[in-house]
Amino acid sequence: MVFKLEGESRESSVKGVNSKLRAEGKIPGILYGKDIDSKPIAIRFKDFNSLINTGLGANSVINFNLGGEDYSVMVREMQRDQIKGDIIHIDLQKVSMTDEMVAAVPIWIIGEEEANKNGIVQTQIKEVEVKGLPNDLPDHVQVDVSKLELGDALYVKDVNLPENLEVLTDKEELVVSIVSVQEESEETEIEEPTEPEVIGKGKEDEE
Repeated sequence: MVFKLEGESRESSVKGVNSKLRAEGKIPGILYGKDIDSKPIAIRFKDFNSLINTGLGANSVINFNLGGEDYSVMVREMQRDQIKGDIIHIDLQKVSMTDEMVAAVPIWIIGEEEANKNGIVQTQIKEVEVKGLPNDLPDHVQVDVSKLELGDALYVKDVNLPENLEVLTDKEELVVSIVSVQEESEETEIEEPTEPEVIGKGKEDEE
């Protein structure tokens, strides 16, 4: 599927400009990448939400038009409002369709209902890092655990990824295992407290 999106340039140094854009139904963002200067942009929320509803994935390539010029881009960061969940900022990265790049491929676990009859499905990692051409990068990869029994495990080497991708994550790293209720309880008891989730790891939003 070809994803298309239009954007407009925005001011980046005027206080309150981003709040005004959001009130107008637009999402402020940044376009950056190799061989271009970073460009402050704005995208209509309705247009971007339409892409999400039609199947835009983690590594989907978008044909992004800015002021009459087209760029091949990927969404590299989406910052959300911590209370409402609304998208408040987007980072778009310009990519070359002929240059390999490093990307994270989300892991989708399927068949949990069947596997849970034999124990508890314990997921260790949620993504695999790979290197390949933009059009070869999958939006996700499925790992079927329906036939796993108590004590079974799957590793990165067991994940079915396209052969034309270089897998950068250690192939011996554990992805998912089936453990007993007792093992799960013991691990939960010794878990260290986790830090609050930080929304957005890309460039900071300007106000």
